[in-house]
Amino acid sequence: MKIIGRGAEAITYVNEQGFLVKKRESKKYRLKILDDKIIKTRTKKEVKLLKKLEKHTPKVITSNETEIVMEYLSGVLLKEIIDKEPELCKEVGKIISYMHDTNIVHGDLTTSNIIKKNNDELKLIDLGLGKVSKRYEDKAVDLHLFKESLISKHHKIFNKAWTFFIENYNPEEKDKIITRLNEVELRGRNKKK
Repeated sequence: MKIIGRGAEAITYVNEQGFLVKKRESKKYRLKILDDKIIKTRTKKEVKLLKKLEKHTPKVITSNETEIVMEYLSGVLLKEIIDKEPELCKEVGKIISYMHDTNIVHGDLTTSNIIKKNNDELKLIDLGLGKVSKRYEDKAVDLHLFKESLISKHHKIFNKAWTFFIENYNPEEKDKIITRLNEVELRGRNKKK
């Protein structure tokens, strides 16, 4: 078992068959009955989201109450290449448009959660914080998270990357989502004061 990563809730590893496995681990500080329910619910929810977005995510092979077995994507994380290829944000904008039009919110939309496969196709990964939502607020927060990841980690190419993204982010209700994004950002600025 080759461990790929360890997050707050799960470990990811490649199994003997070459598939990626995301296994949620128990938290000792939670009551067992509550822990079991949280793990089961979150795993089931993530599987549903992955299947709804299958065109833009790893394909789910199988799952149970604690783990998801999915296609292993060979490639590189967007965060590792975007400084040299900011134009990739054009495709990110199109993918997020599709996701938001299907009323799915990623919940952790950063350059660390997008992978460029060896065939140059971009895929979203780690929908553990994702959910189904029609709320403009939730979609705006997705955009805010992505924007903040560009500002904090890719500031040299931020303007170019964000322009590429926003020009290609065209969900049906773009104007309402962008208006809400501006409100979200204003709230953040007011907190700093």
